Amino acid sequence: MRTGIAFVALLAAGSVASADILSIRPSPAAIETFGSVAAPDTVGFSDGFEAYGLGPINGVNGYTTFAANLNNPVVSNVNPAGGQQHLRITQGPGAANSFNGVFTADFGNFANKSATVSMDIAVSAPGGVSAQIVGQAPGQGLLSWRVVLDSVSGNIFVLDDADGVPGGALAFINTNVAYATGAAAYRNLRVELDSPGNSIKYFYNSALIHTASAGIFAGTAVEQVLMFGDNAYTPGQTLDFDNLSIIPTPGAMGLLAGAGLLGMRRRRR
Repeated sequence: MRTGIAFVALLAAGSVASADILSIRPSPAAIETFGSVAAPDTVGFSDGFEAYGLGPINGVNGYTTFAANLNNPVVSNVNPAGGQQHLRITQGPGAANSFNGVFTADFGNFANKSATVSMDIAVSAPGGVSAQIVGQAPGQGLLSWRVVLDSVSGNIFVLDDADGVPGGALAFINTNVAYATGAAAYRNLRVELDSPGNSIKYFYNSALIHTASAGIFAGTAVEQVLMFGDNAYTPGQTLDFDNLSIIPTPGAMGLLAGAGLLGMRRRRR
């Protein structure tokens, strides 16, 4: 059993950092903007960002943003992966170490239900911002999985049990898979959380890049997804996201949130 260890971000190439499994939470003001959307345990959730007006996404269809960079994530038509629109995140007014990105709506408590999360990502240039994608279960107050596109190493890291033993210490594990850069270099990230099968699998452009060493380490569902960066952009650098989907599968689901950390216990394995 482990309690409330504060998250420490990746700082250098090849490094891993201790992290807790607490969900990332949006500010109270952001929570108030959650809209009413279909729950992914029944019909799934798919968004190509086509139905929204151009501009800040905060408060649109249940999306919320980090308080430090409230209006920076926007619906854009500059570089879609498909269709006419996409989500774009650029440097915001907050400090370089402030988070900058979006939360989907909190779809509800779906403990022990499996889900596949998929999205297309384009990082316009190497270095600068480290993109992060989180699946979490706010109903449990826990992260379910976390992926970091580490700008220092150029590789993809995932949060996992460092020693491969259930209930052990967590760390960011280097998959030794480089992520693509370039404004048009969209690649697909897919994470399959299988609750009954006690498994988390990570795919980059359809290739399996990591399987959780000791199975599910915290949240047993995906109730919310978070897409964000650390606001340490190089001049003109952008993060583009498109074709987000959260699809229920026979099994488990996960969570994402905003700008603070809640102190809750690690789930006993």
